[in-house]
Amino acid sequence: MKDDQVARVHERLAARPELRPMAFGEGHRFGLWELASLAEGAFGECVDPDSLSVTGEKRWRLRLGAAGREHGRTDDVRVRYWIRSPGSRGGRPIGTVAVDTCPVGVGAVRITSLYVHPVARRRGLASAVLDLVYDACRAEGLRGYRLDTYWTWQPAVRYYLRRGLWVTSWKHALGFARLSQLPRYEVEESGEGELTFLVTGEEGRPVPVLVAGSVGGRLWLRESEEYRGTPDRLDAVRLYARSTLALHLAVRGRPLVRGEEERARSHPWCDIGEPEALAHRIADFEGVARSRGWRVRSPYGGGLPAL
Repeated sequence: MKDDQVARVHERLAARPELRPMAFGEGHRFGLWELASLAEGAFGECVDPDSLSVTGEKRWRLRLGAAGREHGRTDDVRVRYWIRSPGSRGGRPIGTVAVDTCPVGVGAVRITSLYVHPVARRRGLASAVLDLVYDACRAEGLRGYRLDTYWTWQPAVRYYLRRGLWVTSWKHALGFARLSQLPRYEVEESGEGELTFLVTGEEGRPVPVLVAGSVGGRLWLRESEEYRGTPDRLDAVRLYARSTLALHLAVRGRPLVRGEEERARSHPWCDIGEPEALAHRIADFEGVARSRGWRVRSPYGGGLPAL
């Protein structure tokens, strides 16, 4: 049944003027756009995908290693779309996005290859595409979408956090999601450097969930009394609130470890959870990126969250 729902999601997306499904024979060109996205994320270098020569393509794929080969393949598990300017008819594409043809988790679809050419940025195009996918999913009874990005691709990480996406995994990369069962949230920073994580409650009123700060190079984190008194929502939101706030702390270069007891309880292989687990994963993410020769510009200034 869910596969049929995803098929109808794609019918809705294909009918939108902002998107055009990739046509037969365009696979190689689409792959060059994916290659440009990888080059920018991994090395911070902007590449015009439509100007890449055969030699240039080979050079970038060699430099990117396994990641370049992976994104050079074709597959049948997703539909690839060109992003077009609003109101345009035909003409050159300005970006790419791909959406899987099968659901993941509990009724969500996975998004990959989201990329907007540098000349077309700051127009809200990527945000509009994400909204299109979410609205199409909800219209067909699905819960929303998931997508991944790498910790070291800091512009992408910060973009998804600004979009209000929840952090739902950090197994092999950072997993983000917009799901109907997770309310909208915001993060407020006080003049004292404290961060408060709030979710939209009854009648649209923001309800504080968590408050975080630091002292002596250590994190402190507490749950609000107000949210503790709403047990019907506590279990559904608590885990992802902690992981999402942890990433908001991390991109600001804040401490992620509360103390020896919490550090000892955290497991480096945890897919999601407490801030200490994210500190372990950041160390792994940055180590892998360096081994690949990728650019690493860490909010921790070349160091890592104290473990």
